[in-house]
Amino acid sequence: MGPGRAARSTRASTPTFVILAALLVTACGGAGPRPPDGAPGAVAGLTVPTEGVVLADDAVQGDATTAAAHLQGVDPDGTLTFDADTAGLGDLAAGDVLIIEGIGVRKVASADRTGDAITVATTEATIADAVKDGKIGWTYDVAWDNLPDATYETAMAELGFRRDGLASVGQLDGDMLRQFAVPGETLRFVGKVQGFEVEFKLTPKSDKLDFELSASRTNVKVQAAGFVSTFRQETVMEFEDGVGAFFDTKVSGLKGEAEVTWNAFQVNDPSLDSDIVAVVLPFGVPIPFMAGPIPMTLNVKANIRVVPELTSGNASSGGSWKVTYDSDQGFSTNGGDPSPVSTLKNLAANLGKEPTVTAGLGVTGFGVGFEFPRMELQLGHPAVEGFLNTYAFLTLNTYVNGLWTPGTTLTADIPPCQRSSAVVSAIAGYKLAVLGMVELSDNKLLWQKTTTSSRTTSPAP
Repeated sequence: MGPGRAARSTRASTPTFVILAALLVTACGGAGPRPPDGAPGAVAGLTVPTEGVVLADDAVQGDATTAAAHLQGVDPDGTLTFDADTAGLGDLAAGDVLIIEGIGVRKVASADRTGDAITVATTEATIADAVKDGKIGWTYDVAWDNLPDATYETAMAELGFRRDGLASVGQLDGDMLRQFAVPGETLRFVGKVQGFEVEFKLTPKSDKLDFELSASRTNVKVQAAGFVSTFRQETVMEFEDGVGAFFDTKVSGLKGEAEVTWNAFQVNDPSLDSDIVAVVLPFGVPIPFMAGPIPMTLNVKANIRVVPELTSGNASSGGSWKVTYDSDQGFSTNGGDPSPVSTLKNLAANLGKEPTVTAGLGVTGFGVGFEFPRMELQLGHPAVEGFLNTYAFLTLNTYVNGLWTPGTTLTADIPPCQRSSAVVSAIAGYKLAVLGMVELSDNKLLWQKTTTSSRTTSPAP
């Protein structure tokens, strides 16, 4: 299967492979897209230095072209089915580690040959299962209008052509997918997520990615609009004798703007008036690439959180904030507790276009958290849901809220107060076990800034 079983003792830098999304389409029964134009392995904005990389003794490599030609199916439970004549799989055994461009790194649980197929049951693997020694790193200058075809092809597959009348993404060949996924065209998700009717739109441009979000239910409507700029993502990983020894990752040059608007009112339903809801949007922009021999994905996603306290009778809340930022952030670790690194160059938060008013017969509040961009570093390529293993994320979180406190109206010693605030923070998260390091999983607050607007007032009639 392509390069086949890794050499047992050769110490040499591993070449960067060409990026293809073939398995995304092939798994659905269609033909894979052709390689991008230009030199083999060339990905705009990406450089991948490696040093002294030695793969594990039981590693078996497969290139995307060979896999696309011989892979019959990929199941979410981790089972891969290949043609019986696939080169390099003849002596595959439990405990081997498959490194398959277009899918990821998987540990073999069993391999069986039946008729014209080889069925390989797999489980999750770590990067250290595949890399014994050496240094792997990358610098990726992400320009939204110059990403690999696989980015927008996969994003559009997640959106679901089926809803537009196509039975399967597999009905589209690579050229057709490229025509649908022209950079600059708006990607649009519409659906119901955790009780909210959601519409999320992304429009790639040369210098930024514009976004629009609308999420509504019976008593709440949340909207957000703005952009994130181009940015640089840099990562270095070092391995010694099959163990992760060092990891460093950061995002620099990230600028953005978001105006978040909300309107909410009480409906005397505790599940709607007071329960905190986290809405994970099932749509993102997955950016696949090869880090030396290892398939990686930088996935750009968004989440929202609704935090109501509409429990005081005839309560309501509405308002908006506009936030702009310019920041660098990241963290590093040698296997212990990660050390955060961050620089907030500029932040401005001001009341938005809509008046911010929260009112009720008692203390009333409403908050909205909008997490975008959430940049997840993941092991593997997004061919099949569940095959991506997230080991680190960096995110910007904008939390805006309105609060009404009635004061002590009888004695007038504490006046009524109307307050609204915006809290903007950068957060790093990690799961070091995926790197082959000690089992540590946590979130780190990198920086946080709060802007508050308040006034003595009376409740709305």
